[in-house]
Amino acid sequence: MRRFAIFFILITAILIAGCVKEESKTGYVEIKDMAGRTVKIPEKIERVATLFPANLRIIVMLNATDKVVGISNYSIRHNKLN
Repeated sequence: MRRFAIFFILITAILIAGCVKEESKTGYVEIKDMAGRTVKIPEKIERVATLFPANLRIIVMLNATDKVVGISNYSIRHNKLN
């Protein structure tokens, strides 16, 4: 039983160590999009402009409205901001 406990603790420690996020030295995060292109995105987002009303809803849900600097005319024209 004691060997099992030691083995379990060792495996858990290895799994947790594998999940540690590596710090980026460039200030960017690289993401591969659905078309297979590599896109660089800054780690810290300061401003956001959205052209799709559903994205604006997600930004509101994330409580990040202070970062929004532009929205589409659709939201203004159809009074979707209320």
